[in-house]
Amino acid sequence: MKKALKYIIILAVSAVLTLGYGFTVGGEPSLWFIGLQIAVAVLIMVYFNKKASCLSAFKKLISIAVTVVVVFVFSIVLYSGVSSSSLTKVGEFETEVTDITFSGSQRSQGNATVYFKTPEGQEDWVIVNADASFLLPDGPPSRGDRIIIGEYEGLFGDIYLEYIMETDNEKGS
Repeated sequence: MKKALKYIIILAVSAVLTLGYGFTVGGEPSLWFIGLQIAVAVLIMVYFNKKASCLSAFKKLISIAVTVVVVFVFSIVLYSGVSSSSLTKVGEFETEVTDITFSGSQRSQGNATVYFKTPEGQEDWVIVNADASFLLPDGPPSRGDRIIIGEYEGLFGDIYLEYIMETDNEKGS
């Protein structure tokens, strides 16, 4: 139980830091926040491992590295999950598809990553489920098609984009 306690403490501290960051600073997680998360995890691991003389330095280092990776993934998943749990629509815009890639073997299977330019001129992307034929009766859009993208603000102020629909233009091939 004592071995598991340090990992429980690390994840609890990471969760508190993550939620604290989200509610106070918000937006996309910054580099300094990720560095803080890693530093706190390393300090806690060093504190708990200083008495463990039976472990070699290499095993301690590997243990710390694995813990840091787990804390990083945990923090990002927690932040994204909590932030996206309460989305508010802030607008939508029409844009043109600049590129599209498919994860499945055929155009009508798997996911399609649709690339476009935002109104600010930045290139961005959304993932469209090409299997959802009831949502996309003609399949996913093609390069050059006009589409409507919805903009949503998450609980922590970060922006999420969603493919809403293709506009009434002629479908490309």
